[in-house]
This record gives sequence, C-alpha cells and structure tokens, in this order.
Amino acid sequence: MYSFFILSVEEDVSNQCIKEKFCEFLKVLIPFVPHLAHECLEQMGAKEVDKWPEINNELILADRIKIAIQINGKTKEVIEVKKDLNEDSAIKESKKRKKIIDNLINKEIIKIIFVKNRIINYLIK
Repeated sequence: MYSFFILSVEEDVSNQCIKEKFCEFLKVLIPFVPHLAHECLEQMGAKEVDKWPEINNELILADRIKIAIQINGKTKEVIEVKKDLNEDSAIKESKKRKKIIDNLINKEIIKIIFVKNRIINYLIK
C-alpha cells in the first residue's frame, strides 16, 4: 500500500506483534497529534488508549558515553566508556590506546585535567 512502510527483518514477525507495537507507537504520538492517533487507535481496536506503554528495561543499552582525550588541548582520540566513570578508571582506560601511549611516551605529564563525562586533557612537557 505505502512504500515507506517496507520492513526488513530477519525473523518472521506475526501480525499480532506488529499490531501491538504499532498501537504502542500511536499511544506515544497522542501528545503530538491527538486526533489522528486516537482515530488510528480506534480503527485498530485498541483498548486502554490512555495508558502509556511500559518500558522494557532489558532492551535499554548500557549507558556509555564518548570522552575526548586531549594532549595539550588538542584532541588525539575519542573513547567510549561507561557513563559517570571515576577519574582513575577513565585515565586507565585512556592509557590503553596506542595513540595516547605514543604521545605520552618519554614525556613528563605536568597535569591531568579531568572533566567528568567530557574530556581528559594531559598537559605535557
């Protein structure tokens, strides 16, 4: 019917599953397009239209963020680490990268500036 509704899935999905997920999607759309969403839910025969869909915590990815690793204020690497990682763990993680090791070898680290969930900046001589 509509070409933009083509789905590419590797597993067979039942029509009932697709209908349930589409109804959940329409419920999320209610604050933005209430008349259209309610009309579609009515046509789909959905019950409990005013109930917000439940969150499945098993599907939430681990909280990971990207931190820039700088040497004298110049970004050398961007690494992905757990969110809210403490300073010591973040520094250990950054020193595992070859680019960082190559830039720090035989250099004196004057100061390490750590901004949580943002950057690690090595000031070297």
